[in-house]
Amino acid sequence: MTTSVQTSRTAHVIHSDAEAIAVAHKLAARFAVEASVRDRERRLPVAELDEFSASGLWGITVPKPYGGAGVSYVTVAEVIKIISVADSSLGQIPQNHLGVLDILLQTATEEQRRYYFGKVLQGYRFGNAFSESKSKNAGAFETRIRFDKAGTDFEIHKRLKQNILDKGKSDLKDLKNFGSVYYNSGLVNAAVMVEAIRTAQGKFGKRPLNGEEGRWGLEHLNIDDARLKDMGYFGLMQNLKLSCKDHEGGGSARVQQWDGANWTVISDWIAADRALLRPLIDERSTAFAKEKGLTPRTCTGDE
Repeated sequence: MTTSVQTSRTAHVIHSDAEAIAVAHKLAARFAVEASVRDRERRLPVAELDEFSASGLWGITVPKPYGGAGVSYVTVAEVIKIISVADSSLGQIPQNHLGVLDILLQTATEEQRRYYFGKVLQGYRFGNAFSESKSKNAGAFETRIRFDKAGTDFEIHKRLKQNILDKGKSDLKDLKNFGSVYYNSGLVNAAVMVEAIRTAQGKFGKRPLNGEEGRWGLEHLNIDDARLKDMGYFGLMQNLKLSCKDHEGGGSARVQQWDGANWTVISDWIAADRALLRPLIDERSTAFAKEKGLTPRTCTGDE
């Protein structure tokens, strides 16, 4: 369910990309003052949120024909970055609102666009609430999409238990977390970095590496099934092959579902639609590089 929530009836209307950036910097300076205090005291940033939307920044993607600034995606990203540096909680909040505005632009009737875009420029915010299909109640979320898997039935866990946990060498405060989704995410992240260092040292020697050498290791990483079995990670993570042109590698995920006691994988690896996504990524990257005066790498000789 998506609904518009009233904030201020009169909000400032921003008219350009440059003004949006300037307003974001001005707000960020104020938001940063007590950001850590709000987090520490678990204080909701109600007043700050109202000021945020009243500033006009929540309406910057409204197209110019409807009275907005119609700023670029690059500017939207920069505004969110500026606010997030000051207070990451506030920087996260507009995502659903901005998503709804984009849906309105793509699918709404002309009458709907004029009505809702007008409301946003007045200072109204969109929020959303949803529940999972066929769940026990509105607060039950029992399906997740993960790049890794929960559980301890992998070879790496057997090795860790035998050589570290059972010998009292672990600093894990709660052993119930052993094999949790977050624990296993840490294992996967550690594996990627260790294998990248191993790869780089295979070329540059077993010594401390500099940044360029570390990047080379990451861009020549190739973790196949044979290597996963050697590492004890087979079944826990997908094959991963990176390059200068492809920093994503695997690009797949699996669906897990909670059965009341455990997370159970209910799908095979599902690959992203690269044919659809890659042109969009390249387009946005090219625009960002041009705006910032950056020269993209050609990857010539790096393969």
